[in-house]
Amino acid sequence: MSEQHQTAVGGVRVVALSRITPGEDFNPRTGRDPDRFAQLVASVKADGVLQPLLVTPEGDGFRIVAGEGRWLAAGEAGQTVVPVHVVDVDERTGGLELAMAENLARQDLDPVQEAHGYDRLRAAGLTKKGIAERLGIAQKRVTERLELLKLPEALHPQIASGQVPPAAIKPLVALERIHAGLAECAVARIDAPSTRSWEEPLTWADLVADPVNVLLASVDGAGCELPAGVYDASEAVNVAGLPLSDAAREQLTEVCELLGHDPAEATMQLGREALERATALKAAHATKSGWAHLIVGEDVMAELAADHVAAVLKQVRERADQAAAAGLDRDPGDASDAADESDAVSVEEQAKAKRRAEREQDEHDRKAAVAHNGELGSAILKHLPRLKVDADVLKILTTADLAGDLDGVAARGARYCFPGWATETAQKNGKVKVTHVDKAQAGARAREFLAGAGTMAEIAGRLVCLIAAARYADERCVARSNRSFSSLTIRVDLPYSEQVVDLIDELCAQRLPEHLTAPVREARREQREALATHEAELAAARERLDSALADPDALSDEQREQALADVDTVYGRYSLDGHRLRKQL
Repeated sequence: MSEQHQTAVGGVRVVALSRITPGEDFNPRTGRDPDRFAQLVASVKADGVLQPLLVTPEGDGFRIVAGEGRWLAAGEAGQTVVPVHVVDVDERTGGLELAMAENLARQDLDPVQEAHGYDRLRAAGLTKKGIAERLGIAQKRVTERLELLKLPEALHPQIASGQVPPAAIKPLVALERIHAGLAECAVARIDAPSTRSWEEPLTWADLVADPVNVLLASVDGAGCELPAGVYDASEAVNVAGLPLSDAAREQLTEVCELLGHDPAEATMQLGREALERATALKAAHATKSGWAHLIVGEDVMAELAADHVAAVLKQVRERADQAAAAGLDRDPGDASDAADESDAVSVEEQAKAKRRAEREQDEHDRKAAVAHNGELGSAILKHLPRLKVDADVLKILTTADLAGDLDGVAARGARYCFPGWATETAQKNGKVKVTHVDKAQAGARAREFLAGAGTMAEIAGRLVCLIAAARYADERCVARSNRSFSSLTIRVDLPYSEQVVDLIDELCAQRLPEHLTAPVREARREQREALATHEAELAAARERLDSALADPDALSDEQREQALADVDTVYGRYSLDGHRLRKQL
């Protein structure tokens, strides 16, 4: 301490208010509650300053270390002197740790003010351990508070007010490390309305449990869009909008010309190989379940898109070459040449060509089924794992017989499309062999999947995931001999059994991309139309038969033939009733 002060350190004394000054930008508190300050002024007017200010000698007077609020209140209350406790301070910190300790004791600092105080002490040369020891607090608290300074300042007011709970700081920091802006996006998504009526709004508990999943949830609101350069791997990406190289852009133009598409509207759906590549580049960030991914980096997405465009171009060129080799590009009006060539081709060559075409079609169907199932699995596990249990969902769950044949249901769908249920091994010829779990293993996986549900909404959602997979998965992804030979069983003994398949289709049509469910829904529509046509034909046959049986002897030969055909339609060819009526006619 400088000799010019001539002031003893320690003890309490009374000092003129005019000799005390606050340090510039020293107080760790950056704001003051007007109501609490008014109460403090009233208290000082009535009883004076009861708790001494903490000051240190500076110049001809004193600088406040702690107690700036009491000093201001004394001035407002008309006091001319205040009690002080004179202390010596660390030249590095200027006594900031003492101010921090007093404020912490009174719980006057919000988390952000506290964090800034610790940061200033670190800047003064103290370690986290040193700060904790001087303030008598846990080092973990210092570390946790300093972490929040890694978040954007735009979030600091919400953290200070308690709107963002302390438990959310760590996952928010983790998101911000992945990409700038993700923390703000995640905070904006909490309590934002879901775009899907069957889902509850996101909560802070959801953020703590699975931060990436919060960013992939379907919500609507200001600030909820992913930052530029961050992509949902399950959503289609506009290829033309990516920073493609000149070569890749030329290939894109060629592909679109061959397919008759507008390059500006070309989109890409990430497949398994692209996702694996993004993971190898450390650009893919998975949810806790591993079912969905964020892809970070416009340059990475552009690289994936370039690979995709090149692969598509190769396929399109190969198909064009095959079509040219098969003569499919010649003028369809030149019938004479086609006939001459057909006459020249032997029966054996035609058979070989037919078998080759069938193999090519099977391979095309297999690849299409694999792609369909991969996209279906990602969509199901993104959009269906948590559902409100309303009347329609309850009808589905009580009628679809999962308990009776869980192994079969899982083998019919989930084993083809749920990520990780199939294994891949590289063969000597360089090809990759995909092995699907068998029926019993699929059932075991399904039970493990269901056991992971913790709430009613999750239990319902995961059951519906298995149902949807069984209904919409394409079994052409495997050879006929390896298919499940199972189907989704609907119990027929409940009043609403006939509604259930339609309810499944309605629920999934609302929640999954349209093209994933359209083929199955279209097949059901055609089936229902065929059934309606059959019912109409059956009713007409019954009506004609009743008329014919009223007076069989009056029938013409043509009417009698029609009546016999109607017997077959109504009763079948081998039934006893049919035999009796045919004899009567």
